[in-house]
Amino acid sequence: ADAARDLAKVESFHFAGRDVDQGRTTTLSGDAFANGSGRVTYQVGKAKARFVELPGTIYLNANAAFWRDSGDDMSSKVVAKLADRWIKQPSSKDLSLIRDLTPKKLASCLGAGTGTMSKAAPTTIAGQKAIVLKDAGDKAGTYPARYYFTSTPPILLLRVVQTGKAKAGKNKSSACGEGDDTSTRSDVTFSRFGKVAEVTAPRGAVTPEQAAGGVGTDAPTTPA
Repeated sequence: ADAARDLAKVESFHFAGRDVDQGRTTTLSGDAFANGSGRVTYQVGKAKARFVELPGTIYLNANAAFWRDSGDDMSSKVVAKLADRWIKQPSSKDLSLIRDLTPKKLASCLGAGTGTMSKAAPTTIAGQKAIVLKDAGDKAGTYPARYYFTSTPPILLLRVVQTGKAKAGKNKSSACGEGDDTSTRSDVTFSRFGKVAEVTAPRGAVTPEQAAGGVGTDAPTTPA
């Protein structure tokens, strides 16, 4: 309860981690803000992308491998025009990378989106004493994991290590997982609470149509 309360009050934080899903490893790092803004660097194999999200708009700068893997059946000519430049598009609840990483969202899932929790032996994270809680992942839509928190107030989340696949079914807190997550392992750290540089819009961003030179295309704004 203390962790959820204290985390919900945070204005921003930095995150970094990796996720293994169906044999593919995704690496992520970035910054999330209470107002839904943020920045994310993403890589799966050779596909690399940077995202910047501000209220109402999401910006994407990705390499050619990302666009080729986007599933939009783009021609090589369109891929070449989109690659390595900032593309902008209106954001929405369905086109957002940050919405699941805001302090309040993480706090709400800590309070309602976990399985049976138990205490584990304390440890240190980056030289900081940490309390460890173990999630059994025994409830629908939850996964086995270890949660690491600061040992003194404010109680903040330092790290989450997923150790197995999510249990099938709908999480009792529907916003925290539907049970269709196929990832088997993940490890994410959180730091620099309230000390993250402000997010600004990238210069020179254009729409997908402008970048493609009038060729109709819908640029994806979430990883494939």
